Amino acid sequence: MFAPSSSGSQSGPLPGTYARDWQSSGNGHYAAYSICALTTGGPAPAVDIEGSATNWPASYNGFIHYYFMVNGTPGNGQYVNVMIHSLGHASASGDATAYARCELLGHIIGAASAGPGTLNNPEWDVTLRNYPVPVGIPVEIDLYAKGSTGNTGEFQAVADPTIEIDPSFPNHEQYTLTFSANLVPEPAGAVTALLLLQPLLAQRRRRRRR
Repeated sequence: MFAPSSSGSQSGPLPGTYARDWQSSGNGHYAAYSICALTTGGPAPAVDIEGSATNWPASYNGFIHYYFMVNGTPGNGQYVNVMIHSLGHASASGDATAYARCELLGHIIGAASAGPGTLNNPEWDVTLRNYPVPVGIPVEIDLYAKGSTGNTGEFQAVADPTIEIDPSFPNHEQYTLTFSANLVPEPAGAVTALLLLQPLLAQRRRRRRR
């Protein structure tokens, strides 16, 4: 099993890229479209893109890059088991396509796709139990979601993991998890965030679970 290295340590806020919510809609004489993305921070970041188009080619991408870290005694170098539950799905109709995936340390732990030319694997639901993580070492997770239409169709793509200290780990109550600082809800104006979605139409944060 791939696992994070115990070398090095982290001090200060963990880095992260937070994809804020956006929505876009429009219409013309022969075309209409409506696209939105919903994202969340905190201990269970997720990205959810959905949209539809009529006589309108469109392609939209969502991306969240963040870290989590185990804190507690006896300190750096000690491995603690965490439990990672990753789920997601993709759906598409017409000539639309959808794709979503979740990566842990650059390894895909779940992926889904739907639509013409894809593998048509509509969902995943994977739980990694007893996954060893060194105390004080950041571990990275990446979430991707994409939807597109060639002309007319509907799509949705969701990536949604949750992470917790494995309750079967001895003395698990002595350990806590920290997440990328700019993924945790804060007062307005306190977030340093980057939006890696097109187009750039940031509005609000909220949670979308399926």
